[in-house]
Amino acid sequence: MFFFTRYLLLQVLDYFYYFFIDFDPKRDLLIETFLAINEKINLSAVRDYHGVYVKHILDSIELEKVIDLRALNANAKSKDWLFKVADIGTGGGFPLLPLAIQYPEVEFVGIDSVRKKLQAISDMANILDIKNVRLERKRIEEVREKFDVITARAVAHVDKLIPRVHTLLKPT
Repeated sequence: MFFFTRYLLLQVLDYFYYFFIDFDPKRDLLIETFLAINEKINLSAVRDYHGVYVKHILDSIELEKVIDLRALNANAKSKDWLFKVADIGTGGGFPLLPLAIQYPEVEFVGIDSVRKKLQAISDMANILDIKNVRLERKRIEEVREKFDVITARAVAHVDKLIPRVHTLLKPT
């Protein structure tokens, strides 16, 4: 009984936080759009509003706790270069789309080799009017562009991923 009560309390706190503190209409539309597209194309096993919010949206914006993209972007602009973030294996659009919503001044590039996933992301970006996202249908090995930050979520174990993507980073 204690575990159920604790679980229920955590769920209520999550909802309270989202709807009264962290509510963003564009993020809400992203969740609704993702759920609608996910019914037709299997992008994720997560199929409910709360699950998408917690497992995809909150997980995606965790990057904010580690990297200040606004400060890095401002620094890049002061040196006259375009600040770019690559999302390798962008899949269902996470963390690509939540980060693009959060940082409209930063250019995001979603890279994936699966056409249907990229089409779904493109559809979501168009519905949400997200202008700072570009999509590339390529494998990691085919990418020649350089990026300031690289994200990857559920692509490969870190020991396998880093050797494949480190050449995509701009020199500091």
